[in-house]
Amino acid sequence: MHAGVDRQRVGRADVGAGVERGHPSGRQTVTNGGQCTSNFVFYDASSVYLGQAAHCSSEGGQTDTNGCTTQSLPIGTPVEVMGASKPGTLAYNSWLTMQQQGETNADTCAFNDLALIKIDPADASEVNPSIPFWGGRPGSTTRSAPVRRCCRTGTRRCASASLS
Repeated sequence: MHAGVDRQRVGRADVGAGVERGHPSGRQTVTNGGQCTSNFVFYDASSVYLGQAAHCSSEGGQTDTNGCTTQSLPIGTPVEVMGASKPGTLAYNSWLTMQQQGETNADTCAFNDLALIKIDPADASEVNPSIPFWGGRPGSTTRSAPVRRCCRTGTRRCASASLS
């Protein structure tokens, strides 16, 4: 685990990614001028990553959605993460990987759309994997949503999360 990362707040693949710094999670990212939102928080033994769609770092047009043929920016490309003090870097892109491996399956090329942004160590402890509660119109409820128990598929590791 990266120094300064709170294990209780960052999970191997937790929902609702964001760099906190006093704001709710679900952060916007900007890769070479293209805006997207982050999706999940990932970590390994030394780094924290935010997920985003691979097409966010595409060099193609808005209708170029074939990950096996559309060019993407290279690994190492700087990515601005709203709320972070320093840019992250593109660390993985499923489109680049499929192209390197010669993937040709139409469904795989169309639907494998994941990229990982490595968060700068200066911001790693600020990553918040909580799920934002969208709710309804203001004043529509005075009660908090109940606490739910969440488990990742295929594991016994569970965590409780308040949705309020």
